[in-house]
Amino acid sequence: MSSKNNRRYRKPLSFTFIFVGMLLLIFAILHISSRPTADKDRVTNATDIKVMVKTANDSRSAIVRTYELDKFSKLSKSKQMKIISSTCGKVEGDAPNVSIKNKDTSYIKIHFQDKKSKAKTPEIDSITLYTAAGMPINPKKRQDIGVLYNYDHKTDELSMYLSEFIPADKLTFRDSDSNSADDTASESSDGSASEEDDIWFCIFEIKYSIGSKKYVTYTAVSVGK
Repeated sequence: MSSKNNRRYRKPLSFTFIFVGMLLLIFAILHISSRPTADKDRVTNATDIKVMVKTANDSRSAIVRTYELDKFSKLSKSKQMKIISSTCGKVEGDAPNVSIKNKDTSYIKIHFQDKKSKAKTPEIDSITLYTAAGMPINPKKRQDIGVLYNYDHKTDELSMYLSEFIPADKLTFRDSDSNSADDTASESSDGSASEEDDIWFCIFEIKYSIGSKKYVTYTAVSVGK
């Protein structure tokens, strides 16, 4: 076979290998992006503090991001929002689910520890709520919803009962009875629906001090009726 014929057959073979390689790469990227967040990536502790989050539904642990406040504040806004969004996970069901149907099971309980698992008592400066109506995550800071919380110094535990401050008529997924109960509450001033105010994910921004250091922790849950 002449060298001219060899070149003629080599070209389509090269294109085939390139095409198959691209398909495999796309498949690998889709496979990775569709998997839940790995256990080793669920907690980011760029500090000397460990933050443990517990919910009634312990089938999946919460994703927690903790930073020293001054270092986090120096990050770009886009980087900050990427970190905040990451607490909701990569796929549906990645974040633990909290039902607000019953108060007793609507809790989030948070413990603060050092790296030796010794309890630390924080001075809570503020807790701010961000919500997202669905995926992809577009966090919205909720100035209209104040977070109610309690810190028990006997157990060194911060607790929030979502049923006390998350409005059921704002949930992305809610009972049919509540769909029509307060339709006017989910409308903007011009009468159009304001779906961005709906709540699927609750992201909590917790700013606090331990000793002379200031920290910020972000964690999230999905919320349903």
